[in-house]
Amino acid sequence: MKDPFFGYLMVAIEKVIAQADTEAKERSRQFTDSQVRSTLIKAIKTAKGEKPAIPAGSEHERLLAGLITRILRKREDILTRVVDEDGNGHAEDNERPDEPVQLTTLTCTIRV
Repeated sequence: MKDPFFGYLMVAIEKVIAQADTEAKERSRQFTDSQVRSTLIKAIKTAKGEKPAIPAGSEHERLLAGLITRILRKREDILTRVVDEDGNGHAEDNERPDEPVQLTTLTCTIRV
């Protein structure tokens, strides 16, 4: 990856997923790889302005729907810290943060 901003964004979202997974375990729930992938796809579609179906009938579905909200909130938090070259307004997704990014190692186990 040539641009460290995308690495930073990926690590930040991975941390959100790991935290949600830990909270789900505390409620005797478990996320599968396919559920997390589906959640990420729905978050991407929502960020693009689409309105994907997000079921929230069961407790497990509500946890996954909450994960979508958390991912989008983290994305917005990161992008609001990024400004365009003029220093005015928000930057696009492909722009870099205005201060150096320190990446950390994250270990996350996702069960199938």
